[in-house]
Amino acid sequence: MKKTMIVALVALAAILSGCQTMFTKGGGDYRSGEKSYKEGAFDEAATKAMAALAQNPEFPEAKDLLKRAAVDGPAAALAGIEKAKASGDKFAEDKIWPVYETLEKLHKVMAASSYASAYPTASYADKAAESKAAAVEAHYAEAAALMKNKDFRSARKALTQLSVVSKFASNYKDSDALRQKASAQAQVDVLVVAASKQLESEAVSGLEAQKLYLTNIKDSSAIGGFSDLGATLSSAKSAGFDFIVVLDGAPTGALKRSASNLMDLNAGVYPMKGVTITTGYEQSFAVKANVYDAAGKAIAQKDITVSNADSYTMTVVSGGNSGAKNRKLNLQSMGKGTWDVITMGDTMMAYWDTPFHQAAIDLAKTFLNNPPALNSFEDYKKAFDKQAVYEGVDFFSMAVDKGFTPIYNLGGDIDQQRKVVNTIKGASNAKGRLAADKASKDFSKLYDQAGSQIAKAIKDSLL
Repeated sequence: MKKTMIVALVALAAILSGCQTMFTKGGGDYRSGEKSYKEGAFDEAATKAMAALAQNPEFPEAKDLLKRAAVDGPAAALAGIEKAKASGDKFAEDKIWPVYETLEKLHKVMAASSYASAYPTASYADKAAESKAAAVEAHYAEAAALMKNKDFRSARKALTQLSVVSKFASNYKDSDALRQKASAQAQVDVLVVAASKQLESEAVSGLEAQKLYLTNIKDSSAIGGFSDLGATLSSAKSAGFDFIVVLDGAPTGALKRSASNLMDLNAGVYPMKGVTITTGYEQSFAVKANVYDAAGKAIAQKDITVSNADSYTMTVVSGGNSGAKNRKLNLQSMGKGTWDVITMGDTMMAYWDTPFHQAAIDLAKTFLNNPPALNSFEDYKKAFDKQAVYEGVDFFSMAVDKGFTPIYNLGGDIDQQRKVVNTIKGASNAKGRLAADKASKDFSKLYDQAGSQIAKAIKDSLL
């Protein structure tokens, strides 16, 4: 509690201190100078302090800021320089020369001011130049040493060092030539091989999409094709590849079809059945990715599995006795949510809730008036997923008794109605199954997924 109160009081004091200068003449310059001082920009802090004093010569906070900017801050900065020099950091000059440059800026500001005698400063131009030159040399020497390793990782590190050199010196020593050599040595050549050309192609595309730094990716055509592992690794070494990615695996797919009884009422000689049918396929692709270095040593192994599946579900309702011409659906007195069979005289009736019947009618009208194109499994799914259909002549009686209406009273003759519904049945059932079976053997999506996942799995092994 006491600690919290102390922190609050300190914060309040800081706020009040800021408020005290808010309405003081020169207060704006003073506050700006304080900000610069905290950032280590002593030249800017001194400039703002003198600007505040020019407006208000007896401004005590501004006087204190000027002293700190001209004396205390530089003294602390010089102490920091000595500490950095003693640290043993080979790149310590990176931190030192910017400080010397700031002190040189401060010297110029103070030397040109009326406070030059009160706060004498020294020039640090030579020290700044010497420190920057030492920094450039340190990065150049590091790059030259790395290049002696003659491997792509060292060459990439050398390029990083040379990028620092180029910021501060144009073609320092032979840095441009060294950079060209490092760029060539930093290139990585990766060979991707697989028994399947499609898998090879997708893996190459996946790796290219990762935009790996200075990496060239080739398939097995670069070595005349994939044979056995030993011959492939030998050919890859002779061709100068740094990494060889060997892929093994084949996709599998299967038709998936299931049916569950929605209703099964064996009412005398007039049974009614409703079946929910799901038609679709499942695919899977398991790939082993082995990464070898130029010497043929295995350095990584990854197992990648991708899968794909799709399906559609529809409901088919059928009547069991085609001779029951008087059986019709009672659409004027619908039940709710469940199937039932009702008897009117000697006639059996079946009914469900209105939305189900309407779905069946809408689907039939679609096929009658504007038959959809059914060329792919996706077309079948779009046409039949979550749809309902009646099949069988029992539902096509043209006679309309009082209170009963044929479910497919679509207009036209009975043969036309039967043709529409039989078309729906054949398309959704037998032809839909064939489309699903065909789709189960189309592995283009799986190969694409596998290529992407392979690239993500092995990319770190190629850096």
